[in-house]
Amino acid sequence: MFLDPLRPIFLKTGLDRAVLYGILMKCWQIPSGVVTMLMIAFFFDPETQGVYYTIFGILGLQNMAEAGLTSVLMHAVSHESARVQISGDGNLTGTPDAIGRIASLTRGGVKCLLGCGVLFAIIALVWGLLIFRGSDESNIGFVLLCSVLLSAASLVSAGLVAILEGCNQVVAVNRNRLGQVVCGSFVVWVVIATGGTLWAIPASLATQLIWEMKLIAFGNRKLMLKILKASDTDLNWRQEIWPLQWKLGLQGFVHQFAFTPMIPVLYHWHGPVVAGQAGMTLSTLLQLLGVASMWIRTRAPQFGELIAQEKRSTLDQVFRKVTISSTAALVALMTLFCSTLFLMGNADHELLVKLASRFLPVQLALGIAIATLPIHLMQCFAIYLRSHKVDPLWRITIASNLLLTLAVVLGEIQFGAIALGASITLVYGFITLPTVFMVWHRFRTNQSPAKSS
Repeated sequence: MFLDPLRPIFLKTGLDRAVLYGILMKCWQIPSGVVTMLMIAFFFDPETQGVYYTIFGILGLQNMAEAGLTSVLMHAVSHESARVQISGDGNLTGTPDAIGRIASLTRGGVKCLLGCGVLFAIIALVWGLLIFRGSDESNIGFVLLCSVLLSAASLVSAGLVAILEGCNQVVAVNRNRLGQVVCGSFVVWVVIATGGTLWAIPASLATQLIWEMKLIAFGNRKLMLKILKASDTDLNWRQEIWPLQWKLGLQGFVHQFAFTPMIPVLYHWHGPVVAGQAGMTLSTLLQLLGVASMWIRTRAPQFGELIAQEKRSTLDQVFRKVTISSTAALVALMTLFCSTLFLMGNADHELLVKLASRFLPVQLALGIAIATLPIHLMQCFAIYLRSHKVDPLWRITIASNLLLTLAVVLGEIQFGAIALGASITLVYGFITLPTVFMVWHRFRTNQSPAKSS
C-alpha cells in the first residue's frame, strides 16, 4: 500500500489506523473550524456570537449528568473483550460468561444513561432560560430546547459507542467520527450561510446523533444484536462498576462545574462580546488539545487488554511512547495557533484583523494554550490508571477542580477573561499535575513484576 513506506514512522510514534482516523478527524476540525469561525465573524454580530458559545457552555452540563459512565463502560468492557473474539463481519464468539457480562454492562449502562439524559435536560433548560431572560435574540428559547433534547438523546448513543470502543472497535468508531465531523461541518455551514445563525447548534447535534445511530444500527448491527440477545451474566454492579463509576462521576461533575460556567459567567458579568471571544478561543484550543489526546485515548482499550493479560512491560512501553508523541504534538499545535493569531492581529489586511478580533488578544490566548499542557498530561496518567479499573486520583481531581471553580469564577468576575488561562495554569500546572504524577509513579512501582510479553 502507499502508506507502507511510512510504517516505521507509525511504529515509532505509536500511530495506527485508529489514531490516524482520530487525527484526520481532528485535522479536519482545524481547517473546517477556521471556515466556521470566518462564517461566524461575517454572519453573526458580536452579541450573537456570545450567545452561540454560551449555549455550548450550557450544553457542557451533559458531561456532568453523564457522571463518567461512558468511560467506565469502555474500560470495563475492554477487560471482558480480552476473552472474546470479534470477526470481521461482527460475529462475537468467546466464553459465555464474558459475552454475558458485556450484555449486562450494556443493559445497565443504557438504563443509567436514560436517567442521566432526563436529569440533564431539566437542569440545562432551567439554567439556560435564566441566563437568557431578557435577551434580544429571537427564537433563543426554541434553539435552546432543541439543542438540549438532542444532547440528552446523544447520551444513550454515546454509551453504546463506548461499548463498541471497549470491544476494540476503535477503528470503526473513529472512522465513523471522521465522517461525522465532516458531514457536521457542511451542515453547520449551510445553516449559517442561509441565515440560520443559532440554529446551527441543533443542526450540528442532530447530525452527530444520526451518525452515531448509523454506526450502532448498521455498521455494527450484528455485533450489537449479539450483545443485546445474550443472556445476562451475574454482574454485581455495586461491587464491580459503582466503585469506579461514582469516583469518575464525581470527578466529571466537579470538572464540568469548573469549566461549564467559564463562558456563561463572562456573558453575565462582561457582556456577550467578551464571552464570544473567549468561547471561540477556548473552543479552538480544546480542539487542538483533542488532536494530541487521540494518541492516548485510542489506546485505552489496548491498555485494558494488556492489563488483563498481565503484559505490564508492553503496557509501559506503549504508554511512554504515546505520551511523549502526543505531548510533542500538543506543543507544536499550540505554538502554531498562537503564532497565527499574532500574525493575523498585526497583518495589514482588514479581513485578517477582523477575524483576529473575534478571538481573545494573543497574550490571553497564549495563557490558555500553556494551560492545556498540564491538562493533557493529567489525562495521560488518568487513562493509564483507569485502565486498571481503579482511580486513586479521585480525591485530587475533586479538590483541584473545586479550587479551579473558585479561582475561575472569582477571577472572571474581577479581572475578566485573563483569569481563564491564569487560573487553569496555577491550579493544574503547579498543584494538581505534580500530585497526580506522584500518585501514578507510586501505583506503577507497587505493581507486580512485569510479565514478559
